[in-house]
Amino acid sequence: MSVLETRGLSAGYGKKVIAAAVNIAARRGQMVALLGPNGTGKTTLLATLAGLLRPLAGTVLVNGRDFASYSRLEMARQVAVVLTDRIEPGLLTAYDVVASGRYPHTDLFQRLGPADRQQIRRTMAWVSVESLTDRPFGQLSDGEKQKVLLARALVQEPQLILLDEPTGFLDPRNRMEFMSLLARLTRERGLTVLLSLHDVELALKYCQWVLLIRDGRIMAEGLAELVLTAANLRRLYGLAGTDYNELLGTWEMANDRPPELFVVGGGGSGTALYRLLTKYGYGLGSGVLHRNDLDYQAGRSMGIRLIAEEPFEPIGAAALAAARTELASAKAVLDAGFPVGSANRPNLDLIRDSLHSGKKVFSLRPAPESEGLYGAPAAAISHCGDLLELVERLNKFRDEMGE
Repeated sequence: MSVLETRGLSAGYGKKVIAAAVNIAARRGQMVALLGPNGTGKTTLLATLAGLLRPLAGTVLVNGRDFASYSRLEMARQVAVVLTDRIEPGLLTAYDVVASGRYPHTDLFQRLGPADRQQIRRTMAWVSVESLTDRPFGQLSDGEKQKVLLARALVQEPQLILLDEPTGFLDPRNRMEFMSLLARLTRERGLTVLLSLHDVELALKYCQWVLLIRDGRIMAEGLAELVLTAANLRRLYGLAGTDYNELLGTWEMANDRPPELFVVGGGGSGTALYRLLTKYGYGLGSGVLHRNDLDYQAGRSMGIRLIAEEPFEPIGAAALAAARTELASAKAVLDAGFPVGSANRPNLDLIRDSLHSGKKVFSLRPAPESEGLYGAPAAAISHCGDLLELVERLNKFRDEMGE
């Protein structure tokens, strides 16, 4: 049985429907992400699931029972909510804020008993905020506040936690720590977590199940690894000028200029170069890359014109000939310093061809290594010690070419 289930749920305000025909089934110990553009109904849907808004149509079931039949205290023992609204608790300490979440279990006068205090201390320790016990909540950092609010939700001892964009204003460290906490909750305590996110990478790495919401309706749902594809995300966000690589879990900026630099990479040596040179406005072509190479995956997402060879196969004559054709129209060549093995050794011939034809060659290899690979012609290579030096030399070369 699902901890949370909706059947034909419509959510909104008054007669205005924001999200319609929503069917969700979240199981025990599962972390579920809602992804979608701003204004698509994620927050409204979460508020409805939390009982803060009445459904316009359909049913919300918690542990198989209509949520509308629960009393307020019963609701609080089943579902806890962490919304995006910044709270201003005055002079309350972190302990006071956490303790305020214990109200479903206190007596008629909301007095804390020994068991309540023990649960508060235990929860603060589990979330690693016990050191903040006596500090005023208003003086805490954003990351600390978010952990305290999570602890407040946990002391309710719910079976389901709803969170609205909980990582939106956190720095990378606090973002990862917070998501790791949520993952531990699902694994170790069997809690069900449903949260809205804007960060696709976090959803892919931490959430087992995702729902893509567009125009108030579920566009797709399922395992994160199956649903978070480039095609789905282009449709979800209406993106142009960038693309998503589901294997790498990253967004890449499109390189849509005609190729002018020919990058010979592989083994991950070209990925940083693709991104850097795209930002500086260079159109890129590529030497031969194996389809299982990191550089191939990054370049494909960026729209770089790639010459591909099958995984683990030596570069064949057809692929090398196609690369030579692309190389002929390039204004300059860049040796990314790729590791050389038996399968990709023919790429060295592309550098040799360029040197023999007098084409400008830049390299990130140490000069002695280039000399060992290319012999005496390596003296004509413009060796660069790092990416900054490379960009400076390329920009100077472009200026000299009058572009």
